[in-house]
Amino acid sequence: MKFFSSLIFLLSSLTLFTQNIPSIDDETDLFPLDQYTQYLIDSSNTLRLPEVKIKLEQGKFNGFSKDKKNVFGFNPNTIWLAAKFKVTENTHKILNFECPYHEYLDIYLFKKSSTHHFSSGNLRPFSTRGKLKSTDFAWPIELEKGEQILMIAKIKSNSTVITNVKLKSTYSYHNFNINKNIYYGFFFGVLAIMIFYNLFIYNTLKEKTYLYYVISVILT
Repeated sequence: MKFFSSLIFLLSSLTLFTQNIPSIDDETDLFPLDQYTQYLIDSSNTLRLPEVKIKLEQGKFNGFSKDKKNVFGFNPNTIWLAAKFKVTENTHKILNFECPYHEYLDIYLFKKSSTHHFSSGNLRPFSTRGKLKSTDFAWPIELEKGEQILMIAKIKSNSTVITNVKLKSTYSYHNFNINKNIYYGFFFGVLAIMIFYNLFIYNTLKEKTYLYYVISVILT
């Protein structure tokens, strides 16, 4: 009886994960893969990929709630992510983890006849970020019609863990980076103006408060 109960539970778990698998095609400009992602927190930091795949099949992964929104904050545990999607026509996409703070990041793409492994992170050489040399983490991938792909990602970091992962067209990826650079340019431009303005006031009035303010802005 216990055997049949376990079998029913396993089959139901598999059904829950495989139903409503999202699809992408060549016209998909931006696909929010994180909205279809499940997660597993490994508090022991010892799980390996084969064990993680078994736990995924057993339905041990959790879905994100509306309140959580793919943000774990400062978390010393290893976080595993899993998502499935299918491809309806041949296409070229860029797999983009938009959070740049991950110290160790390993991504596995399981296709029908092959497996791709991307390994990077802030504590690994910058060359591991591939041809795109992204300030976050991004890799170009080729997808073939009819494929059903399982993505498993392993994140280990002592800083904020945000699991924003997208599949983007080349246009969408470069447009995102242009807008990001404009934002950072504006932000640091304002800081530079504040620094030079307060240095000018300090030089005129010799009031140390302005100098302390400049130092605090630089160190923030």
